[in-house]
Amino acid sequence: MNRQKYPRKEYHKGFITYPLYLALFLCFLPMQPACVSTGTTQSGYPLPLKDNTEPAKEKGKYSPFPDNKGKDRERFAILSLSDNLENGAVSCFSLFELSIELDAWIGNPYDPGDTGVYALFRAPDGTEKEIPGFFFVPYHCRIQDSFEILSQSGNGYWKIRFTPRIPGNWQYLVKAEQGEKKSALPWKSFKVTEKKDPGFISKKNQAGRYFRFESGMTYIPVGSNVSWYDNRGMKAYELWFSKMAENGANYARIWFAPWGFAQEWKDTGLGNYALRQKEAWQLDCLMELAEKYNIYLMLCFINHGQFSTGTNPEWDRNPYNILNGGMLKNPRDFLTDAGAKRYFKRRLRYIVSRWAYSTRIFSWELWNEINLADNMYNPENLVPWIREMTGYIEEIDPYDHLISSSSSLAVKGDEPEWQYLDYLQIHKYNTENWAPYLNRTILRILGVTGKPILVGEFGMQGNFIDPLGIHFHNGMWASLFSGSAGTGMLWWWDTYIDPDNLYYHYKGISSFFKDEVRTIGEMEPLERKQYEKMNLYFLKSKNRILCWIQDKTYSYKGFMEKAFGAGLENVSYKKITNSTIEFENILPGVYRIEQWDTQTGKLLMVKEKEYTGTAIVEVRSFTGDTALKLIKME
Repeated sequence: MNRQKYPRKEYHKGFITYPLYLALFLCFLPMQPACVSTGTTQSGYPLPLKDNTEPAKEKGKYSPFPDNKGKDRERFAILSLSDNLENGAVSCFSLFELSIELDAWIGNPYDPGDTGVYALFRAPDGTEKEIPGFFFVPYHCRIQDSFEILSQSGNGYWKIRFTPRIPGNWQYLVKAEQGEKKSALPWKSFKVTEKKDPGFISKKNQAGRYFRFESGMTYIPVGSNVSWYDNRGMKAYELWFSKMAENGANYARIWFAPWGFAQEWKDTGLGNYALRQKEAWQLDCLMELAEKYNIYLMLCFINHGQFSTGTNPEWDRNPYNILNGGMLKNPRDFLTDAGAKRYFKRRLRYIVSRWAYSTRIFSWELWNEINLADNMYNPENLVPWIREMTGYIEEIDPYDHLISSSSSLAVKGDEPEWQYLDYLQIHKYNTENWAPYLNRTILRILGVTGKPILVGEFGMQGNFIDPLGIHFHNGMWASLFSGSAGTGMLWWWDTYIDPDNLYYHYKGISSFFKDEVRTIGEMEPLERKQYEKMNLYFLKSKNRILCWIQDKTYSYKGFMEKAFGAGLENVSYKKITNSTIEFENILPGVYRIEQWDTQTGKLLMVKEKEYTGTAIVEVRSFTGDTALKLIKME
């Protein structure tokens, strides 16, 4: 999306609200719209967040800059080692964490070229894997007047985070390096116990159009963008994630935005993350919340504005800018400059070493909408950069997380960058009838690529009025029923979904697909089928058919047309009654027929019937939309 906290900002390509809808908006101006833009400047940028860092009570007690304990510079050594084990054990797919203090180290602790800390882990089968450490600064959080207040609670030290994937007796060796100086501790052991857990979502497990856990179970992302926090800090994420999880959502997209979780910006310079350790600690907290609420995260490394002088420009504050002490005279050189690539890889290494351990990381994302950055969306420079960076991440990420990227351009499916990425993304705004658009678009792309597709962003812009969340609802259902690997991911989480309390839209689709995680990989999406009053969308396999039935007027466009005639407060939908659906070319046998409420996720009707080749199914009366399952009995 071409904004930061851009509240329903008019689209950069010049989207113009239809005069009919503008007139409608003006007619009902006294009414509260679905969203009121707050907390932003006229340019659409977020207002500066309240500084929620509490100074130490004793001046100089703790510093964000590391404190070297040693006086004798020649005595570089590992001073102490501790772990998070309980009774010497940790379970599979759980965090094993080491804390290490060094004596007499020098230089930048965020530069592994100055000081490197590692652990070599030996699995029960004898295989070994080296895991790099990272420098960590502890913080303490307290809540005051619903706001998060953070204070540094100690001096920094190194941590190593590792997630074992198989049970048994493990060993590890911790070592540290500083130039020619080296220090190591003797081998130690710990036990890993069995745990029922689906494991990581990784490229090793990926097959076909869908994402898979190590257990082989399909992961179907249901959620939205939740890309940064407000002045409540992690308290905001606690609220958002709890409401999402309560309604069955399991996905969120997070940005490393300069006003959020970014490790470096103008205030830090390049390659030293000391002044952004508060944000790193907050992301640690977010990982814990993701585990608590079973939310899987896409982490986006770069938002377009950081390298733009035109669309949501932030280049003047970018640390890569030569005017801020960097090495680049213009943004486009970020893709080719050797120094810039070296610093970006250092940041990737820090991110991977600190957060890759989490099974709740669904994917890394290189860019948000790179075409909106200055002169970067050209294959000559972009494709080699993507190849190099994905190769580097694959080299340093021991858990093989998925990698993607995005643009706001129409996706064909054969763009050269996708060959180095694990799945494709669609970002699309301002379509008034989402279901037929997504059906056409996703099916067209699937005809070109065999990789998964995710609708990473969608929604309306400007002063749209949709208090029922119809476009939100339809974008989710249409995406999955057209062959997307997950629901469409709406953008407006903090200015629309949350204030209008639209979380319930997750409930229906998550409930409907809950039992399809082992079968959806065998299903194929079909083109929309039109009846007089209804649009039908299908996922079909040999023994199973899923069908989403949509009232043709149940769309954002239909809502606005009804509102223009009757007024917003009088919009209603008539029940569709006495309808039948014909399923052709099915195997003979007894079928279980289910009808679902797409809003509540409740099962409305269950019956069994025998069919020989064509099934004529009576549909109970519904309003807006409903969904069916036709399941062949064994």
